[in-house]
Amino acid sequence: MIEKIGWQDRAIDEDYRQIAFKNTSLKKILKHLKKVFPGNAFYVIGDPKMKINLIEYAPGAMGAGYHFNILRKSEVDLLIAGEVPQWETYEYIRDARSMGMHKAAIFLGHVNSEEAGMEYAARWMKRFIRDIPIYFVESGSPYWSY
Repeated sequence: MIEKIGWQDRAIDEDYRQIAFKNTSLKKILKHLKKVFPGNAFYVIGDPKMKINLIEYAPGAMGAGYHFNILRKSEVDLLIAGEVPQWETYEYIRDARSMGMHKAAIFLGHVNSEEAGMEYAARWMKRFIRDIPIYFVESGSPYWSY
């Protein structure tokens, strides 16, 4: 996914989950994501002018507990995730912001957050599975935005 977004050179951990920026606005990050996913809308919590220095990525539906552990890290400004029930991580961030904490989140949608990984998995499997055809079939988001 980080490859699809184009942030490989910003990753600071071997799992490509933490992405470093330097005082980049949340709005600028969103504009970049919109170029990568032009047909999709995102759920966003946070001030568009907020400065982001460290993003942590949680694809799919990792769950609110996983998100809370990320957001408890004082150095993490922005969580980019797939999805979570709206009464969980959304409210946690709203509460954190009301207490003056520097936190934000972008929810890409479950499929959007995992599909690039499936494309990578197909390329990876082709390296050692030679007797069965392997194809990546793009699913795309099941939603449209109005």
